[in-house]
Amino acid sequence: MVPDGWAPRDDNPSEFVLVPTSTSDAGIYLFREPVAHLQTTDCRAARDPSVATDPRALGSWIASLSGLKATPLKTVTVGGLSGVTFDVTVAATWTHACPYSNGAPFVPMIMSAVPGSDLDWGLGAGGGMRVVILNAGGGRTLWIDFEATTLGTYNAVLKEAAPILDSFVFAIG
Repeated sequence: MVPDGWAPRDDNPSEFVLVPTSTSDAGIYLFREPVAHLQTTDCRAARDPSVATDPRALGSWIASLSGLKATPLKTVTVGGLSGVTFDVTVAATWTHACPYSNGAPFVPMIMSAVPGSDLDWGLGAGGGMRVVILNAGGGRTLWIDFEATTLGTYNAVLKEAAPILDSFVFAIG
């Protein structure tokens, strides 16, 4: 059940997205099988095979990216799954833009290992993201993030999104 004030935007085999009806620049994103995005100057969509996909390894790698400012990783359990959580923003000193970021600083973070998925995900300057990476069993990983394109909206989304995250229950099979 989707809470009042929120609506599903995308629902397909590799992702599910909930957005608040009060703003268009924020949401809760769930992605199956996240993998590290290769860090290249042209931001081309390619997996970095040197980064493991378990929650701690992937989270530690993302938190260490030079373009991001990250809080320390914390252990978390969501909906019966364990993993890590942390917050990220684009570092004030980061100036690298990607071809699709309209000249604004951007840090590519993940892609999806789900066949047929075109997920190419990261964070742009000015916004914020709370990342939750969970062990979904059988070597699978689940990514959840709350994000917004401005820090003011981000802080509001976190307050609204926390009870939604707390309500998740995952049936892994």
